[in-house]
Amino acid sequence: MNAEEIQAEIVRLEQAILNLNQPAMIESDAVVLLDFIARHPDILPEEEVYRVHFIHSQALWLQGNNQPALDIALRILAWAQNADNIPFLIRAHAHCGALYRNLGEFQQSEDSYTAALEISNQSEYKDLLSAVMGGFGQLYRAMHHYEKAIEYLLSALQLAELNGASRRAVSWSGILGLTYDDIGQYHQAIQYYKKAIEISEEHHYTGSIATWSGNVGVSYMNVSDYVQALHYYQKALHINEEMGSTDSIAINIGNIGNVYFCLGEYESALEYFHRALALYEREEHLQGIADCTGNIGNVYVQIKEYERAVEYYNRNIAINQQIGYRHGIANNTGNLGSAYLQMGEFTTALEHLTAALTLHQEMGYKHGTALWFGAIGTVYAHQEFEGYDPARAAEYLLKALAICQEEGIRKDEYEFHKSLSELYRQMGQWQEFAEHYKFYRDIEHEVITTESRKQAAQMDYERKVAERDKQMAVERAETRARLDEQEKLILNILPHSIAERLLRKETLIVDQYEGVSILFMDLVNFTRIATLAPPKQLIYLLNTIFSTADTIIQHHGLEKIKTIGDAYMAVAGAPREQHDHVLRAAGAALDLLDSINHLSITMPEELGDASWLTNIGALQVRIGLHCGSAIGGVIGDSKYTFDLWGDTVNTAARMESHGEAGKIHVSEEFKQSIASGTSHDLSLQPPSALVSFSSPVSFSSLKFTKRGEIDIKGKGRMKTYFLEKL
Repeated sequence: MNAEEIQAEIVRLEQAILNLNQPAMIESDAVVLLDFIARHPDILPEEEVYRVHFIHSQALWLQGNNQPALDIALRILAWAQNADNIPFLIRAHAHCGALYRNLGEFQQSEDSYTAALEISNQSEYKDLLSAVMGGFGQLYRAMHHYEKAIEYLLSALQLAELNGASRRAVSWSGILGLTYDDIGQYHQAIQYYKKAIEISEEHHYTGSIATWSGNVGVSYMNVSDYVQALHYYQKALHINEEMGSTDSIAINIGNIGNVYFCLGEYESALEYFHRALALYEREEHLQGIADCTGNIGNVYVQIKEYERAVEYYNRNIAINQQIGYRHGIANNTGNLGSAYLQMGEFTTALEHLTAALTLHQEMGYKHGTALWFGAIGTVYAHQEFEGYDPARAAEYLLKALAICQEEGIRKDEYEFHKSLSELYRQMGQWQEFAEHYKFYRDIEHEVITTESRKQAAQMDYERKVAERDKQMAVERAETRARLDEQEKLILNILPHSIAERLLRKETLIVDQYEGVSILFMDLVNFTRIATLAPPKQLIYLLNTIFSTADTIIQHHGLEKIKTIGDAYMAVAGAPREQHDHVLRAAGAALDLLDSINHLSITMPEELGDASWLTNIGALQVRIGLHCGSAIGGVIGDSKYTFDLWGDTVNTAARMESHGEAGKIHVSEEFKQSIASGTSHDLSLQPPSALVSFSSPVSFSSLKFTKRGEIDIKGKGRMKTYFLEKL
């Protein structure tokens, strides 16, 4: 690799970072590049080497690995200071600000952004001011100083638009949407998210389209418009799948889980959260793993499986400790305490709630501090708690109330008034009860009135975009219709359970089946029949035979795998496990033999002369059966096929090919499995008007005639039997 090739690779990786595309792969490529540069130290100027270090740090940051990203960023900062490289210095300070912010070190974050701002103002690099102002906005958003956050973000957006910095304009528009989401102004949030999408579509920033489409879904979910939420989540998911961005796919799958959580469909929520978790684990994306484990813990709390909730909260805390995300540690430590409270383990609950309180106090996070003060007060107010202390309960609840009043957190303020009124009623302090109960009702009414005004504004906004939404609904309906047709087709050609996995976008479907029975059937003298029969009549004949076989196979609960020429293959025990697979296969084989031997073929007149039928005699088939383990899976990228492989399949095929006309040829393993099998209840399947079936089979109703040991191609000498019905 020469210098020009390295430069091209640096540009590619920087572009990938901007597109938020596959940060794990970017990290890996950056490490490889740095290793090459280390072995060829004179190949690049020092500044270019630090460009690669910057890419490495950003890739770690995007994966939630904030502490290692910060370690690299600080080395970049030290180099930029020594080299007096002003652009690098500004960018490095701003990047450190972002990383300190994510680690909950808000003062150090503010110091970093302030340093970046001072250098920008004193230098000619005014174009970097937008990045610094946006960084301040993100910091104040993290600190829940929303008015200041919006002020800085609007300035950053204006600077980006003036300088033609479209990517920054996308970022600040989107983050303004996030900030309005935080304060419940969802119509404003949607407006800025859609602005970010519009700029991204104009400049073909595919990754950003997906990112902000997902966030539009969040806002629609917040106003309970779950149809629109799912539409935007699916739009984002589709783009991410096309890009192969596993992390982003996981985010949107998790968002769909959040929809189901809000709908109270906790089983579905768990399914999606676990799917997202599996993707994050595969990519070793620690922040994503932490988010999912916290969400799963929340579901288990809702369904009152508190021990499982504790398990997932503990896992979340361990990961957040590993990546140094203090805000996540505090939140989930508090959630863990709340779970213990629900379990009646008051001392343990108090221990964790106090730890969460300490962390949020250290971070200066007022809202979290108030919540944990209130939760601790609730513990002391429980009369079942051996440390029951209503005076301390009141002390903590009053501290929580004071913070809410100071910060203007009105909803939590009236909740704490309510908790205090209940506590004072319990204590018999009726004057205090009356005061707090009145505050509770008055503020609740005020909040509800404010919420009503917000809802009215939201309704007005929705009215203005109604026409566009109608058009989008038509487009969605058309898309849904096409997808429905595709789904029907897939469900018709694949086993139902396999089709469902494919429709859920499972990319690699491979399973090991420990107990299956394979059935092969072949039409005797087919070569001669094919030479005598006209093409259309030959197809009619095969269709009649195979349709009859399909009905029998379905009746016995087997799964048709495929036809090859005149050969037919089916399986019992896959993809759905069946403990009586050998008896099902035996019953199906007996009915197949009987039905085909007695099948009467009458050709439709429009197909022409069928006198050749008199020259072929009675139709006969050979059937082979064997049981054992097999591998099953889906092959193909566009034309899907479910198939089975392994020695069991090969042996069953040999049983058929070494068999005799009009007989069922089985292996000794199959006979032995039948002997230990259970009865096969055919009444579970619907009856058919086309075929008459035998009664249920059991070992005692079957006859195995020894064929002796014979040479089986590829297997050597085997002891085999012919299967008959007594």
